[in-house]
Amino acid sequence: MGGSVARRAPHARSLPPSRPPKRRAPVVPTDGPPPESLPPTVTAVPTALEAHERVGGAADARRSVLAQSVISPQTRRIVDPPRLRVLSPPSVYSTVPNGIEATSNDRIIQRGDLIMLDFGVGYLSMWTDQQRVAYGLKPGETSLPESYQRAFDNAVRVRDVIHRTARPGQTAQVMMDGINAAIALAGMLPLRAFNEPRADSSVEFIIGCHSVGDWGHGIGPSMAFFNPSRLTYAMRPSNCFSIELFAYTPIPEGGGTKLRIPLEDTGTVTTRGVEWVYPVNPRIILVKKWRVRGGEVAVAKSR
Repeated sequence: MGGSVARRAPHARSLPPSRPPKRRAPVVPTDGPPPESLPPTVTAVPTALEAHERVGGAADARRSVLAQSVISPQTRRIVDPPRLRVLSPPSVYSTVPNGIEATSNDRIIQRGDLIMLDFGVGYLSMWTDQQRVAYGLKPGETSLPESYQRAFDNAVRVRDVIHRTARPGQTAQVMMDGINAAIALAGMLPLRAFNEPRADSSVEFIIGCHSVGDWGHGIGPSMAFFNPSRLTYAMRPSNCFSIELFAYTPIPEGGGTKLRIPLEDTGTVTTRGVEWVYPVNPRIILVKKWRVRGGEVAVAKSR
């Protein structure tokens, strides 16, 4: 065919105007009393935030996060709109030589109490689960009682064994059995049942290293007595765990009973062992100053 055919210019597709990505609104519960209905001796976010900043470790790194946050008056949670970080007020419980005295209730913290704060920080859909421990100095005290320090040191010994022993490549059950055997070789006895220590002079322990992920307790492999089904899961490199443990040490102040020290920090299991996500708890914080709030004594400042 001798006729020429005119070529059509290629169609130039017009791109849609750029739109900002959709931002999901944080889903937070609305149950519970509003802040104004709380008793005058119980404060919600301010006290939790104060305690978190002072005993959470690496406070400077977190201040930049919390400085961008806002407090939701409906839920008393701290919500960071840019990346949907949510920091819940921590669980707070106090231990005296004879056992756990109170858990997140209206009992007033006393001098001589050992105070535990259990909390987590969420960032980019990942969560930590961690604890810090503080001691309220009694009048005339300037340092931690020697028996309390010994109890904390025993808990650190357990953590050190987990840190150098945990590896991927086996099921959580096999790894937990190996860790328990390694801790026993260090001179401590596995606890027969949670919070049921023997009435003797032995130092006892129990571990509950559970997975973390998009919540404080994740769905992955867990070296934990309270997650029996997840003991069958294989541990893989980069699995994130809350390395949680409890050590029980007899102290003279308890008349032969044992002081329970919990340690809990978040780490990733690698072929080199556990690598911590942030600096772990190095000590028991000393609460030195107290203030009166609403006619009751409340913790004010700590070292």
